Amino acid sequence: MKQFKSIINTSQDFEKRIEKIKKEVINDPDVKQFLEAHRAELTNAMIDEDLNVLQEYKDQQKHYDGHKFADCPNFVKGHVPELYVDNNRIKYAIYNAHVKSSTTKNALKLS
Repeated sequence: MKQFKSIINTSQDFEKRIEKIKKEVINDPDVKQFLEAHRAELTNAMIDEDLNVLQEYKDQQKHYDGHKFADCPNFVKGHVPELYVDNNRIKYAIYNAHVKSSTTKNALKLS
């Protein structure tokens, strides 16, 4: 059985890792732009609760750069993510990279 001190240290290390990840995510230029644009409707609790959504968004390529479908680095090949707020949650939709425009709303909602 683990000693209590060992468990506490593990928990503190975990908290430090989470804080490091959070700092990286919220300092990402695209995430930062979203957070600033939606400042009035977001809370710190929402950001903490949906940190995984922001992390997934951060790790995706947001703009189509002409690459071949097979070389697409995104989770859903040929598509780009877009963050939005719905019912006090941060979510993202996935749009076809080739046809995404301000009028295209045929999105695959993933969060």
